[in-house]
Amino acid sequence: MYSGNRIRLFLVICLVASPLAQGAPRADDPLVLTRFLQTVLDDNPKVLKAKAALDEGIANERDYSRPLYNPSLDLDHERSNIETNTIGLSQSIDWKGKRRTRTKIGGLKRQVAEIKYHLVQLQIGIELLTAIANYQKNAELFKLAKKRLRLMAKLKSLAILRHQAGDLSPVEKDLTNLAFIDAQMKKNQAKVDLLHIEQSLINLVGRKLVVWPHIKQQVIPRVDSSAFISEKALYTLPNIKVAQLNIQIAQNQINLQVKRRSGDPTIGIRAGEEGRDKLTGFTLSIPLNVRNTGKAKVLAANALHIQAQREGEQAMRNAKSSIRSSEQGYHLTLNAWTAWKKSGRISLSRRYRQLQKLWQARELDTTNYLIQVNQTLEAESSGIKLKNQLLISWTHWLKATAGFSRWLKSTK
Repeated sequence: MYSGNRIRLFLVICLVASPLAQGAPRADDPLVLTRFLQTVLDDNPKVLKAKAALDEGIANERDYSRPLYNPSLDLDHERSNIETNTIGLSQSIDWKGKRRTRTKIGGLKRQVAEIKYHLVQLQIGIELLTAIANYQKNAELFKLAKKRLRLMAKLKSLAILRHQAGDLSPVEKDLTNLAFIDAQMKKNQAKVDLLHIEQSLINLVGRKLVVWPHIKQQVIPRVDSSAFISEKALYTLPNIKVAQLNIQIAQNQINLQVKRRSGDPTIGIRAGEEGRDKLTGFTLSIPLNVRNTGKAKVLAANALHIQAQREGEQAMRNAKSSIRSSEQGYHLTLNAWTAWKKSGRISLSRRYRQLQKLWQARELDTTNYLIQVNQTLEAESSGIKLKNQLLISWTHWLKATAGFSRWLKSTK
């Protein structure tokens, strides 16, 4: 049996050691968001598929570096008046060094697979941040819809009392009832929208969380594209790297097709017996590329090289445009959001109280009261959407500069 003091001491230790006593991490903690994103990226099917493609590229690189031809073993037996038995060994020779070119191609393709793996991580990370931002927006809009419903429910109750006191016409009382019904419908629609965006989050994450991580404006670093728009910096972007590697692959494919136009000789030796006589032999076989010279394949490879070059040029243009436009869009939204925070939030809270006092004092009729309340609610809704647009603009900039991994490391 434990004494009473020991039992009390044990309970105190358990309470102090529990997460609740220590304080569970908040949903808006940057570390919570970082760990959540990293966990999802580690288990996402698209990321795992890209990792499998990278493993395939590594295996293909090893295969491309191996010799093109294996030796052949030839056994020959002939029986007539004289019995003849021979054994031979033949080997085709890579005369023009196609193996070296294939090795280069395999290495370049492996690099492409590696960069595409990181690009998929970037894409999924941006999709996650966007989905979380949209969930935040819809959660706040749902909260605003419940606020609208509370306002309209209070208005409806007061309207019934005023109507019973003969202070409000039946038309105005019915108008408050319609406003209440409309608020109920808006709340239901906001709930449906929230469920839809949460489903998109569940699709990305693979499970439903009780509390989703929160993105605060404080986690957004300084958005400055000056370090990314130089020619040297652009070549470090994943999309540009892939485009440049594809150009090199296409160039090596041309070299490979040119080398394939020259046939590779096959050398063989054999030894055996013909009756009681010893036999030795030497063979040389050289393909004659007469009927199919391989010129068409060279032309096709050259056309693919031109396509790769043009795609590289377009990728460079797209990168410059995306970086500039995403930075401009972010700063414009930031200015609008900053101005709204300074004036809109305070004035909206004050306005609800003023409107209700005016209506109760009969200085504002029901119609005008509803119009102005709806305008105020719409202004608050616009503020929520503006904050969401700020986060979305930031994710666009992260995507344009391929900065997701860089930002993720900076928040750890």
